[in-house]
Amino acid sequence: MFSGNTIRSGLPALRSSLFSDCRGSQLVELAISLPVLAVIAIGIAQFSGAYNLKQILNNAAREGARTAASQYSDYGTLSNCTGGSCVAAAAESVSNYLQGAGVNPACAFSTTGTSVGTFAWQFTSTSSGCGSAVLLIEQGVPIGSGPVVKSARVTLTYPSQYSMGSLFNMLSPGSSTVMPSTLTSNAIMPDLMN
Repeated sequence: MFSGNTIRSGLPALRSSLFSDCRGSQLVELAISLPVLAVIAIGIAQFSGAYNLKQILNNAAREGARTAASQYSDYGTLSNCTGGSCVAAAAESVSNYLQGAGVNPACAFSTTGTSVGTFAWQFTSTSSGCGSAVLLIEQGVPIGSGPVVKSARVTLTYPSQYSMGSLFNMLSPGSSTVMPSTLTSNAIMPDLMN
């Protein structure tokens, strides 16, 4: 028979033998923390790529607006502006900026725009893989609540490869949550010719 003293004296020895052997604990810690670290790393990469693309689109839209604002000042008739010819230089400016920045997928815009309203032209991508890339250039856009200032506005919608779908699937398998498939940026520039 065991006495109470024998059991009490054996507990510290049992406790120290159970917790003193730490072989394999690092492997368990790695198995628990590695998926969390992978999700964080993928999230950082996806977010930073999308943020970088958005900044490039902002700059490209600004370049296009600057070019469009200096191209044509006859807002009364726009007699020389058929098929968006008066803002074709702005579309080319946006295409050149995106190409110079090395944006992937590389989308080039058509040289002729389709009229989509008064002093507004839409240029679509001519590159494969860029079906959702659209460039909208508007001239004669009034801005401000005081004296009306005519301006050029450029809106650029571009496909984004950063959907973060893989990240959401890692966090919640079978999840259908994804980020938008396009990023949109716009810029407005007062008319420099008036």
